Amino acid sequence: MHNTGTWNSDLACIFFLCLLAPIAWYFFVAALEAQAAVNAHKATKPKAPKKPSATKPSKPMQISVSFNLPNLKASGQQSQSKVSKPPKKVVSQPKAKSKPKPKVKPKAKPNPQKSLTSSVFQNEAVSALSGLGFRKSDASKIVKDVSSKKEYDSTESLVKACFMCI
Repeated sequence: MHNTGTWNSDLACIFFLCLLAPIAWYFFVAALEAQAAVNAHKATKPKAPKKPSATKPSKPMQISVSFNLPNLKASGQQSQSKVSKPPKKVVSQPKAKSKPKPKVKPKAKPNPQKSLTSSVFQNEAVSALSGLGFRKSDASKIVKDVSSKKEYDSTESLVKACFMCI
C-alpha cells in the first residue's frame, strides 16, 4: 500500500526514530546512572548495629496534634476544648523624657507667575509635548515657564519656543 501524500510512511518512521532515538537514549542513560549512584550510596552507608529488643520492650510512639479552629458548631453548643495561652510578662521601662520637636518653618511658596498666553494654547502645547514623548509634568512646567515670559498667539509658536528653551 502506498501513501498518496508527499512522504512515504516508512521514510517518515525512520526520520522520526532518528530524531527521537538520541534524546531517548540520553534520558535512559541518565536514569541508569542515577540508579547506580543511589545503589552505590546505599552500599557505602554504614549500618548501625541493632540493639537487642529482649531487654526493653519498645513503647509505641504517641503523637498529639491540636488545632485552634473557630467554633463552627451551633451557637448553643460549647467547644469541648479551649486552648489558653500563658499570659505575657509585662516589663515596665522607665519613661524617657521626650525631646521637644523643633518648630518647622513653613516654606515660602513661590509667587505663581502670571501667564500671558491663553490657557487653551497652553493645554494644547502640553498635549503636543506629551505626545512627542515628554512626561506630562515636565511638559506643563516648561510650557508655564515659557508662557510666563512672552505672549504667544498660537500653539505652534508656543511649542517652538518650548523646544528653544529645552
